[in-house]
Amino acid sequence: MLNRSLEVVVVEDELLDIQMYKRAFANLEEISCSSKFFSDGERAQSYLAGLEAEGPDAIPDVILLDLNMPKVNGKDILKFIKTSELLRNRIVVIVSSSDDEEEMRLCYELGANAYIPRPLTREKLQELFNRLFGLIYHHVAIV
Repeated sequence: MLNRSLEVVVVEDELLDIQMYKRAFANLEEISCSSKFFSDGERAQSYLAGLEAEGPDAIPDVILLDLNMPKVNGKDILKFIKTSELLRNRIVVIVSSSDDEEEMRLCYELGANAYIPRPLTREKLQELFNRLFGLIYHHVAIV
């Protein structure tokens, strides 16, 4: 096991989803996870922009991103992330209530690494996070 936790930034405005994420993070199998939550896109983008000045060690391993966010939408945040010198190689997972194939295609074209349509049960979310974060965690240990 790594001697540090997986750093995750969550950009989500729905309180119930935030609570589900927190429970899922607390119950990850064999993985330590540290998370920061932002309930509007503007604050999230400002935070991420500020990390650029701190250098590579401050950059999160994973960014979970809702598309329909107040102030700055998720696609604009994704564009910002993927044009940032330090952030562009970070893993970005879109979690959205839209299962529109055109929207999914656009997100992948913009650089999203995965797209998870909602709704998700607690059990399904836990299973997805265990698998996804397990893969990412072990990848981070290798590189």
